[in-house]
Amino acid sequence: MVRLFSNDISRRSFLQLTAAATAAAGLVERPSLSAAAEEGEKAVDACCPSLALCTAVCPLKVTVKGGRITHIASHPEYKSCPKGLAQRVSVYDPDRLKYPLKRAGERGEGKFRRISWDEALDLYAGKIKEISAAHGNQAILWYPGRGTGGLARLAAKQRFAA
Repeated sequence: MVRLFSNDISRRSFLQLTAAATAAAGLVERPSLSAAAEEGEKAVDACCPSLALCTAVCPLKVTVKGGRITHIASHPEYKSCPKGLAQRVSVYDPDRLKYPLKRAGERGEGKFRRISWDEALDLYAGKIKEISAAHGNQAILWYPGRGTGGLARLAAKQRFAA
């Protein structure tokens, strides 16, 4: 794994680097969606799936070719932030988890094994039922992950709480 930052980077240096990268991302000329569509790509309306402390769930225009994202742009009526426009990087990150894992060793060992989605859902539901039976429904906390509380996730939150 390649480390982009060392542990001894100062907060000021990190913020300067982040500001420079954000500014550079805004200066890059991107092809228009109509030009992309002319090349056989399909334009799709989407919303930002960013879970990095964002509650806006911004609309995006995404172009897809052969089942892969080729370009992400702001919706014509809404200016999206750089993290939303960079979601393609997250989707195709080789270290991204794509299936459920279950701990195979002691806590902290970093050993996991792949399990099916059905097994993962059964484990999760079983734990919720166990906690609820022992301590009541108020013992279950809905937390959608990394600060997100956007409208696209509100329905699931309300349904789960019921």
